[in-house]
Amino acid sequence: MQSPLPDALPVSRLDPREIPSEDQFEAWHQAAAPLLDTALAADPATFTAGITCYLVDTLIFTRTQFDRMRFSRGASHLANGETDCITVQYYKTGSIKGCLENGTPLIMAPDRISIHDFAHAYSGFGQTAEEYGVVIPRHQIPAHDRIYRHQPMFSWAVSSPQGRLITSALAAIWRELPMATQAQAGAIASGFVGLLNGLLSAEPDPSDSVHVRRATLRGMQEYLRANLDRRDLGVDDLCRTFHCSRSTMYRLFQDSGGIHAYLRDLRLGRCYAELGLVSGHGAKRVREVAERWGFHNASHFHRLFKQRFDIPPSEVLAVSRQTTPEILENPKGGFLTEVERMRAWWPQYC
Repeated sequence: MQSPLPDALPVSRLDPREIPSEDQFEAWHQAAAPLLDTALAADPATFTAGITCYLVDTLIFTRTQFDRMRFSRGASHLANGETDCITVQYYKTGSIKGCLENGTPLIMAPDRISIHDFAHAYSGFGQTAEEYGVVIPRHQIPAHDRIYRHQPMFSWAVSSPQGRLITSALAAIWRELPMATQAQAGAIASGFVGLLNGLLSAEPDPSDSVHVRRATLRGMQEYLRANLDRRDLGVDDLCRTFHCSRSTMYRLFQDSGGIHAYLRDLRLGRCYAELGLVSGHGAKRVREVAERWGFHNASHFHRLFKQRFDIPPSEVLAVSRQTTPEILENPKGGFLTEVERMRAWWPQYC
């Protein structure tokens, strides 16, 4: 829906109140298709989702509401080589929990501001949510290479100085967007990107001991992800490989609950990713995936998985078998124009 104001910012909306109930998910699926795949996890008859997008210079500011569903970004979305966006996301309500392709946890929730590099495949399960996001071209973030290599998914607590600044900026910008003009777009975009880059550049001196510890921890985490299928992977192996004491290693992983908890969560992430890709039936297929990653007690695995992702493993498998909705060909309302406009904005970021 284009604004009637002269020189207004380009805006597109999918308003669930204006979309027939039987077309709600198909409209959402098509609008999101350039960035990710979606699959229903709610009752199709009651599913609802909406999105408002403002094109602000080279940024896209989004406000989204959706019911329970599965999200995934895979090989088909990364096939063009470079994927040129970094996203900032704040979940006012609800959450997404899942993992990146390498098993790195993916958690977006109301207690954090999430920074996500879209050059990495991921899958996740979303609870009913209201989310605010900003899509930023990669070249505008000087730290993009560091994010890509070491921090493709990280977050700041909303209560932290960084979190308070970002949430305040988002709130102020969203108050202004309906009345902002294209002449003001450059200032709005550069102001937000400048704030984000300032926060990202606040790194310790390379000689600082904190920096050394962080670099060591990143190296250990990458080593663990690369060797996750090895059953002998653990404390002793890390100590030998990185020439450190057990006490040093324990301190490094203290914030993750310890090395065993970190490994367990990585392996749960691999289980989640596999269950979202495979076909099969029920408990047998879940058991095969769980055992491949070292979980041999079915009830214990079920409890850990649900605690980690807020969804039982069998439901991830069930969602993965759902078919992709048909492309809407016969317009039943003006919302298809909004879908087409929204889709036209995404290729430069994909």
